[in-house]
Amino acid sequence: MGLNINPSSIAAPSNDFAPLPDGKYPVRVLEAVEEARTAQNGNEYEQVKFTFEVCCGENKGRRVWRNAIFAHPNEKAGEIGLGFLRSLFDALGCDGNITTAALLGSGTCVEAVVRTQKGSNGYPDRQEVAFINRLKQQPCGDGGCDAGAAPAVDADDIF
Repeated sequence: MGLNINPSSIAAPSNDFAPLPDGKYPVRVLEAVEEARTAQNGNEYEQVKFTFEVCCGENKGRRVWRNAIFAHPNEKAGEIGLGFLRSLFDALGCDGNITTAALLGSGTCVEAVVRTQKGSNGYPDRQEVAFINRLKQQPCGDGGCDAGAAPAVDADDIF
């Protein structure tokens, strides 16, 4: 048969990998991978690497990321990561213990507060999911998000 496709029948890819504007987006957990790491200073720690996907709207399908440290010699680093894990677990409406299976299993959309952090020490600016809240209402209108009835977690109360 062979390859013989009229290019005008294919939508041109946008190749737009510009960061999302800072703001709130309905997202679902696409990936959650536990890993053990060793920092440059020799500290060993454990984290969950998250990939979130925007559920709907003009940015549907775009992805944002967050690492959540849950075991670290620096107690504050662990507290921040554990706070994020708890807010995500609660926003998803999960029961039982916090596990990657529980965080991945629901497919429920939650609200991600996305922000850009200024780069330092030669590193470029980077974007991350700063906070997670339970959706107050279904923003997609197409059944793509499962909005729970529980109140949203106030980002100022997490840390």
